[in-house]
Parts: sequence; C-alpha cells; structure tokens
Amino acid sequence: MITPTKKRKVMIDLFPSTWSDIDFSKLADNEKLYWFENRRILPWLIEDTKRIKEKAGSMFGLAVMVSVGVEFLSRFRYAKDEPNKYFPLFLEDYLSKQFKKEIKQPYHPAQIGSREKWFYKKQKVKYSEIFYFGIRNQLVHKFLLRHSVLIEPLPNLLKWERKKKRLLVDTRMLLVCFENGIHKYLTQLWHAKTNSDIYRNFFSSFSTNFERKF
Repeated sequence: MITPTKKRKVMIDLFPSTWSDIDFSKLADNEKLYWFENRRILPWLIEDTKRIKEKAGSMFGLAVMVSVGVEFLSRFRYAKDEPNKYFPLFLEDYLSKQFKKEIKQPYHPAQIGSREKWFYKKQKVKYSEIFYFGIRNQLVHKFLLRHSVLIEPLPNLLKWERKKKRLLVDTRMLLVCFENGIHKYLTQLWHAKTNSDIYRNFFSSFSTNFERKF
C-alpha cells in the first residue's frame, strides 16, 4: 500500500479522538491503516507506554501496557481469539526470538484451576508462555507476578533463573523490543499484498473493532 496523499492525511489527522464518531466506510484501506498507526498506535500505545516507563519509572505499568498492546495486536495479526496461543506467538515473531526458548516443564501442577491447565499440563514451556501466564495473566487478573520477575539491568532481555524457577525480564529492553516489534508489524502491513493473511487478518479485525457500530 502507498501512504495517503498529504491532503487526506491532514483530513484524517483532524478526525475526533473517539473512533465511534468516525465513518470508516468513507476511507480506503491505506487511509484506515494510516489512522490506525498515527491516531491509535503511535500516540496511545507507544508514546504512553514510554512515558509510563521513562517518566514514572513504573515496571508494573510497563508490563501492563505491553500485555495490553501485545494481546490487542496479536488479534489483528492472527485474527484468532486464542490468547494463550497467539499472544506468545506475537512475542516470538515481533518482540524477540529469545521468547522461543523452550525448557522442560519446571512446575508441579498442584491445585490447577481450569484456566491454568493448558500451562501446567505442557511437557515443555516457552519463555513466551511463561511471560503470558506469569506476567500478563497474573498481573492483569490478580495484580501479582508468578514464575517471573521484572528487573534491570540484565545482559539480555530474558534470563532463566534455574534454581528459583523463574523468568527474569529486563524492563529497559522490553520497552525497546515492544516499540521495535510494533514498528516491524506496521511495516509488514504497509508492504503486505491484498491476498496475504496479514492483510486480510488486519482489515477483518479492523472492521470488527472499529467499523461495527454498537
């Protein structure tokens, strides 16, 4: 896709901040993507997340925003409502290949809840799955971390602490990887062919999220 003309960009930049007040049926696909990138993702997801970490110094705030952002974008990228599968996949595909690291299941499945069976029954787990289960799920639903620690500095984004059975996550690098991963995904979208999965999935999800009026 090519970017919209300067005149159309100016028009889109003047749209109200409330998406429900916008008639997206009047926009071409490249204009929808321009709005998504410049009115939704850059100011809200990237800049707000950076302010939380850099100005407020909040590791928990950063982790929450990264979790919200990855889950949101994974639905657009893969068009599937299976977060325990596609949230980790987005981490691996876009944030860092380190998330693909797999280890033998280190935890005992004691007192498994119905929402936790998928994790504890696995023979092997990936760092991406530990992040999803131990940070995203636990922090968002219970305001705690499990099997993981937010810390800095580390020599790498991720480090497995074998004796304590926990994943260490460097928050400085997490912020960098998060921003870079978003830009990687957006760049792929701008260069995607109309018959590709990434293109179809995005605009299908865009229609469901923004074009349908409730």
